[in-house]
Amino acid sequence: MPTPLRALLIEDSEDDALLVLRELRRGGFDPLHYRRVDTADAMTAALVDEPWDVILSDYTMPKFNLMAAIAILKGNGFDIPLIVITGTIGEERAVETLKAGAQDYLLKGNLVRLPSSVNNVLNEARAMREAQAAHHLVQKLSQVVEQTADGVFITDIHGIVEYANPAFEQMCGYSVEELLGHDTRFLKSGHHDDKFYQSFWQTVLAGKTFQGTFINRHKGGVLFYEEKVVTPLVNQDGEIVHFVSTGRDITERLSYENRLRHQATHDHLTGLPNRILLEDRLQQAIAFAERNQHAIGVAFVDLDNFKRINDAYGHAFGDLLLRKIAQNLQNCCRDSDTLGRLGGDEFVIVLGQLDTAEDACNIPLRLQTIFNMPYVVEEVEIFVTASIGISVYPEDGKDTDSLLKNADAAMYHVKAQGKNGFQLYSPEMNARHRERLNMEAALRRALDLEQFVLYYQPQIDIASGEVFGVEALLRWRHPRHGLLQPIDFVPILEETGLIIPVGEWVLQTACRQKQLWRGMGLQDLNMAINISGRQFTRKNLVHQLHHLITTHCGDVSGIELEITESVVMANAASAIAILKELNDLGIRLAIDDFGTGYSSLSYLRQFPIHTLKVDQSFVRDIARNGNQGESIVVAILSMAQALGLSTVAEGVETREQLGFLANRGCDYAQGFYYSESVNPETLEKLLLTA
Repeated sequence: MPTPLRALLIEDSEDDALLVLRELRRGGFDPLHYRRVDTADAMTAALVDEPWDVILSDYTMPKFNLMAAIAILKGNGFDIPLIVITGTIGEERAVETLKAGAQDYLLKGNLVRLPSSVNNVLNEARAMREAQAAHHLVQKLSQVVEQTADGVFITDIHGIVEYANPAFEQMCGYSVEELLGHDTRFLKSGHHDDKFYQSFWQTVLAGKTFQGTFINRHKGGVLFYEEKVVTPLVNQDGEIVHFVSTGRDITERLSYENRLRHQATHDHLTGLPNRILLEDRLQQAIAFAERNQHAIGVAFVDLDNFKRINDAYGHAFGDLLLRKIAQNLQNCCRDSDTLGRLGGDEFVIVLGQLDTAEDACNIPLRLQTIFNMPYVVEEVEIFVTASIGISVYPEDGKDTDSLLKNADAAMYHVKAQGKNGFQLYSPEMNARHRERLNMEAALRRALDLEQFVLYYQPQIDIASGEVFGVEALLRWRHPRHGLLQPIDFVPILEETGLIIPVGEWVLQTACRQKQLWRGMGLQDLNMAINISGRQFTRKNLVHQLHHLITTHCGDVSGIELEITESVVMANAASAIAILKELNDLGIRLAIDDFGTGYSSLSYLRQFPIHTLKVDQSFVRDIARNGNQGESIVVAILSMAQALGLSTVAEGVETREQLGFLANRGCDYAQGFYYSESVNPETLEKLLLTA
C-alpha cells in the first residue's frame, strides 16, 4: 500500500513538479497532499498552514533560491528534511547545500533515486527526533540511552569504558563485555595525527565539549566514520569525573557525499571528467606549464555524423558506442594527459607537458589508429571518424577559455573541409567561425524580421514558348550583405533545424502568391515549391502539407512539390509511402536534381511522381566538346518518356542548349535564356505583356 506523504515542493516549473510527483508515486509514496511554491512568502505561508514530511527544493529560481529557503526554515525553527532537486551545479555548491542543511542532492535528469532518498531522509529525520528526545531525557530515564540510535559510551577521567549502549556495540563491532574496563585506544585507526588527540584532550580536560569526526576501526578491521560529541561530566565540586561520548556512524553519508562530488565533476555515461573538472585540470596544467616553461595542448575531438548512428540504431546503441570510443581514447592518452567528455559526441584531451608545440600533433596520429578499425556493438560493425582541432599554450591562448575556444574553432575548420582529419589552430579560423555564428544568429531573427522573400523563375513550355509555371526560390535580404542566394544560408538552416519554420513560410507565401495571381486574372501557373530533407522526414508531413496548401491556396491544383533525388533515396521504402499519400491528395510531385544521386530504375518506377528535373550541371555541358553531359541528358529524357513523366531542364542559358533539348523531347525549360528569378511584381509584368 502506498505510503502517505506530505510534500512541500519549492519549484517554479509546474512540469518539473509533476515529474517529481510521478517519481514519488512510482517509488511507493502517495503524495496526495502537496503544495508547490516559488517565493519566500508562499513558503512561509505553507509552513504555517500545514505540517510537512519533506521539502523538495530546486536550487535557484527567478524569485527564490535554496539558501533563502533554508534560512526561512532555520529562522522559524522548522526542522523538516530538505532534498535538493536541480540541474548540474558545481562541486562547491553541491557540498555547500549539504553543509547548509540539505539532507540529499539529486539531479533533475536522474530522479530514479528520489523515492529511496526521501525514504532515507524521512528515516534519518525520525532517528534524529528520537536521538534528540533521548538526549533531553537521559538524566531521568537511563533506558532511553539504551534505545537511542546514537552510539553512547561513558568513560572515567582516564578514558576507561564504564558503559556502552547497544548502538555503540553495533557501530564498533565489540560487545559491551569486551568494551567495559578497557581504554578506547583500541578503536584507533591510525588516521589521526598526534595534534588531533592533543586538541581533543585539551578541550575535554578544560571542561569543554569536543565535537568532531573520528575515524575508528571496527572490530572486523574496516574503518568507520563517527560524528562524535564528547561532554565532560562534573561533580558537585566542579571536578571532571566522567566523559560522555555520543556519536553516529556517518560512513554512508560521507560515501554519498563523495559520490555526489564525483557526479558533479564526471560524465555519467563514460565516467570521464566533465567540463567542470576538465577546465580545472586544464587550469592546473597551464599553471604547471607556466612554472616549468612547458607547452600544453588542447585537442577538441568531435565524432563525425554521430547523429546518423543514433537515428539509425537508437540512443542506447549510441551510448554503448560512445563508451567504447571513450575507452579507446583513454588508451591513447599519456599519464600526463586528461581526457574529458563535454557531452554528446564531443571529447577534449588536455595534452600536458609538451616539449614543443609540434608535439601536440602526435595525439591525432595516435587517435587515427582507433578510428581506422570498425567498432562492433551488439554484433553490428560500424566505422566512426572524428574531426580534431588543436590549440597550443601559450601561442594560441593563455587561459582555459581561449584554448578551448580556439581548439573548437580548429575542429570546425576540419568539419568545413570535409571532416575526418585534424587541424592546428590559426587566428583566421576564429574570424570565419564568428562569421558563421553571426550568420546563424541573424538567421534565427530573419523570419520574425520578415527578411525572407520569394523570387520566381519562369518555366517555359519548349514547344509553345509560353510560360507553363514558376519555381519559387528563397532569398534572404541580409541587412549587411544584401540579397543572398540559398547556397549562402540554406545549409545553416538545415543544420540548425530552422529549415522547418522557414520551409512552412515558403509554402504559405508561395500558395498565397498563387492565389493572388488567380485573383488578378493571370493564367493558373504551375507553382513548383522545394521541400527540404528535414521537412520530408517529419511526422504528419502529408497532413501538414495538405492543410497548409488548402488553407493558403484554396486547393492543391497546380501545386508541385520538388524533392531532391538524394532525399527520397535515403529511405526509399518510406519515401514511396509518403509520395503515394501526397499523390492521392492530387499534389504534383517532381524529383529535383535528377542524375546527381543514385536512383535505380526499379525504385524510380515505384515513385508516384509526375516530373523529372534535369540538373543544370548536365545541361551546362550540352554543346561542349569531349563531354558526356549530352549523353546523360539524352538518357534521362528517354527514361522519363518511357515512364510517362514530364521533364524540366534547369539552367538553360543558350540557344544551342534549348535546341538540343527540344530535339530530344524535353517538355519544359527554365534558366537565364528565358529569365532569371525575379520578384513577384516583375513576373506579373512579364506575364501581362506576354
